[in-house]
Amino acid sequence: MESIAKLLPADLRGDAVTAAYLHDVGYGHPDLGFHPIDGARLLRSLGYSPVVCHMVAFHTAAEVEAGVKGLGADIFDEFRLPNVAGLDKAAVSK
Repeated sequence: MESIAKLLPADLRGDAVTAAYLHDVGYGHPDLGFHPIDGARLLRSLGYSPVVCHMVAFHTAAEVEAGVKGLGADIFDEFRLPNVAGLDKAAVSK
């Protein structure tokens, strides 16, 4: 994980590694019933950074999966961080 994180700006690397370890935590804490958002909400409630929560919410084509499940794109709005430089490099669903 750390070797991939080196592709990101230095200030995002720690959050990327944290998100990599925790990205599926939502399976164990269902709320909406969609694990990327459930996990991001749980992590936010525990005080994790907005960047970690964003990465968990958007991991592994989560937007595509949400569409297949009939969920609206607006479920991601609470975790969008459009002004974080370099965060687009961490996106794997685009």
